[in-house]
Order: sequence, then structure tokens, then C-alpha cells
Amino acid sequence: MSTAARRTSGGRTGRQPATPLDLEVFYRRTFRPLIRHVVFKYGLSKEDASDVVQEAFVSAVVKLKRDGNPKAWLTRVVDGLAVNLIRKNLRRTDLAARWGGSNDNPRAAELGDQFPGVEEDLGGLVE
Repeated sequence: MSTAARRTSGGRTGRQPATPLDLEVFYRRTFRPLIRHVVFKYGLSKEDASDVVQEAFVSAVVKLKRDGNPKAWLTRVVDGLAVNLIRKNLRRTDLAARWGGSNDNPRAAELGDQFPGVEEDLGGLVE
């Protein structure tokens, strides 16, 4: 049964999976704007923001559905990954201070000042 016949016969929704070209176009249109979003909203470096966005796209390849708004879904995933990266950096800074090691990420303390609510979400892991 052809796709057009399936659409009219009440079968499946008729939506085709995204082609590699569709994914490439979506990637090119959204990758850099999402990096700018992370840099401006969370104060991460461009390299860290690029890693966060790349990780979100890897997740999107597996989990993203064509229904709904893929850009909005990807933005939510990027926001969550950025907050997780900030939390991880804060934990590393705290552990380095507790154990007398060197501070591997001097930017983490600065980020902790910008996002005071993040420490509360950690359940007391960061003082």
C-alpha cells in the first residue's frame, strides 16, 4: 500500500521518518542558535556550550519524535544538560576545596554565584 493510500485509508498517520537530509537541515539551523542560548543564559564557555548541544543532538537522534515541536524539545534538553554541567562543575570545585586539591574549574565558583538555586537542588552536596 502506498503512503498516499495509507493516509486516506485511515491506517497509520502517514508521517514519514525524517530523512538524513531533513536531519542535516534541522541540525544546521538549530546548532549555533542553541550554543548562543546556552552561552548567554548559563554563562558557559562556547566549548562547553557546544558539548552540551552536541550531547542533546545525540539524545535527539534516539528519542526525538516528529510529532510536536522538535526545536522546543531540544531546547529543554539543552537547558537540562547545561544545568547538569554547572552542578557537576560546582561539585568538582567543592570536592577539590574539601580535599585540598587544585581548583580545576575556576569558573565554577563564579557560576555558583550566578545560580544560587542550583546548590539547593543538590540536596546539601554543595555547601
